[in-house]
Amino acid sequence: MKRDTYTSTELLKKAAQAAIQYMRDYTNFGEKRTTKLTWAVRGLYDYTYNNNDMHTYSADRLPDHITPPSLTRPEYMIADMINSPYTRQSNNSTRMIGSLNYSNTATAPGDSTLNPGFNVGFSLGYFHHNEHYDFEKPGIIDQHLKRTNDWLIPSIYFSFSSQNKIRSLNANIGYNISHEAPLFSYLVDNRDTSDPLNVTLGNPDGLRNSLTHSAYFYIGRYSRGKKRTIVQLNGGWNVTTSAVAMAQTYNPATGVTINRPENISGNWNTYLHFYFNTQLNDRFTLTAMIIGNGTNSADYVAIDAAPTRSSVFNTSVNPRAGIDYRFSNGSTIGAGFAAAVEHQHSAREGFNDRTSYAYNPSLRLLLKLPAQIEFNTQFNPYFRRGYENKEMNTTEYIWNATASKTFATSGFTLKLAAYDILGSAKHVYTSINAQGRTETWRNCLPRYVMLSAVYRFDMKKR
Repeated sequence: MKRDTYTSTELLKKAAQAAIQYMRDYTNFGEKRTTKLTWAVRGLYDYTYNNNDMHTYSADRLPDHITPPSLTRPEYMIADMINSPYTRQSNNSTRMIGSLNYSNTATAPGDSTLNPGFNVGFSLGYFHHNEHYDFEKPGIIDQHLKRTNDWLIPSIYFSFSSQNKIRSLNANIGYNISHEAPLFSYLVDNRDTSDPLNVTLGNPDGLRNSLTHSAYFYIGRYSRGKKRTIVQLNGGWNVTTSAVAMAQTYNPATGVTINRPENISGNWNTYLHFYFNTQLNDRFTLTAMIIGNGTNSADYVAIDAAPTRSSVFNTSVNPRAGIDYRFSNGSTIGAGFAAAVEHQHSAREGFNDRTSYAYNPSLRLLLKLPAQIEFNTQFNPYFRRGYENKEMNTTEYIWNATASKTFATSGFTLKLAAYDILGSAKHVYTSINAQGRTETWRNCLPRYVMLSAVYRFDMKKR
């Protein structure tokens, strides 16, 4: 079963959009109510075929015989055939999904009474998957694998809603499971030596399928009137058993690390998001939110040269608040503050518990000037603290600005944009997750000025 995934910000945005849509849908108020039972059965058949010739190259060795460049491409002369497999994979899948839904909703809510409606649904999917996989390195490996999976995928949900002239209430809760089979490349008896100090092996003994349980809930309230207010709370929990992790074996004499995929359980996460938005009056809008996450990450690390299970619990809290003022001509000015606090803990020997934090005040200004000139600027300092490595305790003062002039009669717009005016943006970002440190390098030009011209060809209806 394919599941859509969203970031915390996207979830909050979608929840806010849903609340606003409820307000828009109910503009007439009456007493009419509908009750209905619906069911559906769907079937789907898929066939896919993929072949791939994955050539890798090694610049530190050449073949025993040298072929004249006129007869072959030079890069083929240094092809690393030992680590260049040819694969073929075919998949036959059949899916059957049955669903049953019962709803009792008000189509035109009444005055200020509760006026409840609810919706209950259940679905059960059957998934049959038949796969064939060929893995070949000429003269080295020639393996043919096949497997069949039959999965039942249940899902259940319940939702409640109530709308009237002064507010909308919405709540839902749900649960589902999903399955995932390990990659065929993990099951092949293969040895990848393209990195001599970091060798990867297959696991021909077999790996189990992973199973994920997911539960979620949402509660939201939308107040109508001049002082519009949105309050939302949503959360969830996910746990995965038999995930695939790389078990590491380290040889201190040679400096070689050997990685082999193995099943591991104990990966789970939970989250809780709160969002609040209100119009204090016709000019001021206040927004506040807080996001809390807890994640337990299970993996293997090489301790004393042998693979050892590592379980790290990571908690994070991200509060955020902002206020905006809107002028009569449409110009706006706003200020905000965001912070992030993370703590990592593990009972593993040699693991140092750590707490890090970051904070980000911000200022923003949008000016709508005469002659259809618009000026927009944002100032966002970023401060990261709490890391033992001083290179990770960074400070950035990011200031961007744009100015644009629109010629309404011709549909022509000139825009001048300046990014990273103070030259403070970093191109190397370091972060620490549950199992180690990650560096991200961005090969870009963070500081520049751009002049652009835009002409719109679309025509509005009269």
